[in-house]
Amino acid sequence: MNPDRPDFNSFETTVSALFSRVRGHIVPGAHRMRRLLQPETLARLSTLPTVLVAGTNGKGTTCSLLEQTFRDSKFKTGLYTSPHIVCPTERIRIGGHPIARSEFLEVSQRVFQRAQQHLADATFFELMTTIAFEYFVLVEIEILVCEVGLGGRLDSTNITSPTVSVLTSVGLDHTEWLGVDEESIAREKAFISRRNRTLVVGHTNTAARNGINSATQVTGAATRYINDCGQDVNGSIPLAEATIEEFARATGLKIPTQQVSISATKHFWPGRFDFRKVKSVSVIFDAAHNPHGVEYFLTKAHACAHKLPRPWILVYASLADKDWEKSILLLNRHFDAIYFTETQSTRSVKTDLLMSHACSIGASCSLSCHSHASKALESSLEHTRAMNGTMFVLGSITLIGESFEHWEIPVFSEQEKVQE
Repeated sequence: MNPDRPDFNSFETTVSALFSRVRGHIVPGAHRMRRLLQPETLARLSTLPTVLVAGTNGKGTTCSLLEQTFRDSKFKTGLYTSPHIVCPTERIRIGGHPIARSEFLEVSQRVFQRAQQHLADATFFELMTTIAFEYFVLVEIEILVCEVGLGGRLDSTNITSPTVSVLTSVGLDHTEWLGVDEESIAREKAFISRRNRTLVVGHTNTAARNGINSATQVTGAATRYINDCGQDVNGSIPLAEATIEEFARATGLKIPTQQVSISATKHFWPGRFDFRKVKSVSVIFDAAHNPHGVEYFLTKAHACAHKLPRPWILVYASLADKDWEKSILLLNRHFDAIYFTETQSTRSVKTDLLMSHACSIGASCSLSCHSHASKALESSLEHTRAMNGTMFVLGSITLIGESFEHWEIPVFSEQEKVQE
């Protein structure tokens, strides 16, 4: 297979061609996207009512809740998120449903052809973002909810013209690209804001606010800080309500603020404190992949502890560019047993490193390790079943994806399996 000329009759070869473009560094986004997107798509993006959401954690959940609210308000929605759990089509959703594979192939062909002519070194994320935006314009969505991939200022999604921008949270992550402190990171992320439009900001500390204020002095955006919000659905309601309020004011569209709470009752976002039954065992999947996310996860877990019988048994894996040492330190005292494993990603931390670090900090729980995730999953599942406890799968969305595939768990629901 030629990755630059995939067989567009095959979904698998097209996806392989996309993944061959994965690169480990940021390529400045907005000006490159202008070479990939068709002129009519660029023109529509400049006028399309859009919410652009950045943040260290909580981006996907916030995007999903906002999209659910817009959809329940009878608007035709487009939702673009990343990463996916099992299939890339999960990233591109119309009215709550993933793009059909046939439509994905059709748009991919045009995007690859344009990339060959105008941007030969286009990355995976640039190509996926172009596919999403071209498709959204093709099917004439009315509102776009878009998750920033990484950072903000340099991200491909920053080609949009957001009606309202959102910054969910700021923590130390991707420091090799975004800066070594929260002020620098917040500044990068806040550059998704626009002149005379509102940037809605979740709970942040003083350092992050300094970075945000530095950015908005340049962009000319108004900032609205929301302090009483977190990363789970209920905690995201104040953030989403403020966003809806600012969006309705800016567009004149009739979307009642109270619709957020109504939509939250049926809202679901996979892989984020995601409760499933696996072979009659209670399993919670959570993509908390950095200390900031782990802290939110633990807060949620203890808030629900009365419904989660002990012992708590954890399967954990991490990618090497995350602060897995601090995450393990945070997790250690909250679980009765931890099974360390690694994913198929070349960036996965080896199990012996995870295990040796846990031992070095004097882990107080039972420790095991399996280099193959399937073995770790099955061993912990049987352990949990024998003890009538609760199992958790945590640390990397790649691990969540491999778990779902291993147990054939549908990402969203039986009715929303990937369309052919």
